[in-house]
Amino acid sequence: MWQLQAILSKTSVVHLNANNPHVSYSFNNAIIIVCAESIRDLSVIVDSGLMFNAHVYNVVSKAYARIAMILRGFSTRNASLLCCAYITYVRPIH
Repeated sequence: MWQLQAILSKTSVVHLNANNPHVSYSFNNAIIIVCAESIRDLSVIVDSGLMFNAHVYNVVSKAYARIAMILRGFSTRNASLLCCAYITYVRPIH
């Protein structure tokens, strides 16, 4: 029927809502799909309560790391140069 193969190592289930019964799911009645508390889809991390705290923390951590890299990499403290570096390297983080 479908020619697309499922990659079960990359497949997981997130139970949304506290009232959702945590049912175990299987594939072809043999392999049980892993339940996860959070999932990354289209580079956005969402947890089972539909909160984005882990995603925001991840983006902020990457931004601070890039800012530190910029400050270590440039010996100048020219505001316009650092502003251009910030716009180029930090803002696009998602």
